[in-house]
Amino acid sequence: MVQNDRSCTSRVMTNTYPDILPFSRLDWAIAGTTVSTQKPDPSGALTSHSTFIQWISSRELGNDAGFMYPQPGEDLTLEKGSMVNPDTGIDTAYEELWHDATPTAVPGEPDVRALVLQTEDEEKGVRGCVVRLGRYAQGLIRVGEEIALERWEWTEGGWKTTVRMGDEELPIEKILGEETLDEDDSVDVSGRTWKVIEASGKTTSK
Repeated sequence: MVQNDRSCTSRVMTNTYPDILPFSRLDWAIAGTTVSTQKPDPSGALTSHSTFIQWISSRELGNDAGFMYPQPGEDLTLEKGSMVNPDTGIDTAYEELWHDATPTAVPGEPDVRALVLQTEDEEKGVRGCVVRLGRYAQGLIRVGEEIALERWEWTEGGWKTTVRMGDEELPIEKILGEETLDEDDSVDVSGRTWKVIEASGKTTSK
């Protein structure tokens, strides 16, 4: 069995700030696709094995792969694998602990809204990915050597920006108000077109 999941993730060495943060606060921002299979782990036990194929990275592009071990009694999964350490350039073993949170809908929406948008211009070195899942939305874009990223969260007062870095405009604020966006639709922001490649949980039909 092979499972493909698109994802857009960012790791930021800070808490929530509405202002533009310096890139010195950034650990790593990546976007890409996860491919999961069942294969024997080092002990020989058949185990879920995931490979994250990077499509955008604030560092150099590279894939990482690991075995996924659900932790008993908790919504936690321990990932054990190896990848190139960016500081040494050497393939190094790592462990990461993932919290498997259950997505929740924004009040007033009938279901958990999920959207994935991408933009790409190979000639200009542009790749961007934005994901909204329920009460969270985040995105990353790379233009040549420059990157920008945002994270939004729903609170009692509405949607708020919790992290923002870089100068490029992302379509997150715009898609949060678009209740009927569907697959193959597009959103234009600052002269750049973002295509919806996944959509579910919309409020009404177009």
